[in-house]
Amino acid sequence: MGSKKEADIHSSFIDRLKDGGWWRANNELLNMFDIHKRPSYYKGTAKEWIEEIATFAYLYPGEWDEIYKQYRSMSKHEFSFHFYRNEEGYLRMTGADEVYLKVAGEGEPLSHEVLDRIGRMLSEHAEKLFYTFLEYVGMDDPEQKCWMERIEKNIQENLTGQGLAVTMAETLDESAFEGNELYFDLLNNLYIIL
Repeated sequence: MGSKKEADIHSSFIDRLKDGGWWRANNELLNMFDIHKRPSYYKGTAKEWIEEIATFAYLYPGEWDEIYKQYRSMSKHEFSFHFYRNEEGYLRMTGADEVYLKVAGEGEPLSHEVLDRIGRMLSEHAEKLFYTFLEYVGMDDPEQKCWMERIEKNIQENLTGQGLAVTMAETLDESAFEGNELYFDLLNNLYIIL
């Protein structure tokens, strides 16, 4: 039989939720200093934490409202949870309208093969891109421009050597739908060639 200490070890939000005693000191259900950061029991990454909480709130809005109300009354810090799942189930962030990194050829269109290689490369770095996107959202315009230039330069150096236009897009509807643009969802590690 495991010790009490072992019984308090959880790897997921749901496991900890089922355990009860949500607000026990040093074993709180949510991080009492910043709701976006993992609590001590959580074994996944910071991105996985955000995804798990947003999914729970999406699937169980009533239960989430109760947990969140209790959290706000217990926490000394005033934090809103800035992530949610949209009606299609995709992770989104309040205040971040442009979540797609749009990659297209500058001058000459890029082939489907080149766009696919770019999409796979971006997917390999999806977690890092997720965290830098969170920083991007808080940047002013000149900082955002520098961020975009770094992304564009990195893609050019690593894959194409061709002229690229890298911008942010709010929706896939911004595409010309000619099969020569890549849209990479920075919050969900998905890409589509339109």
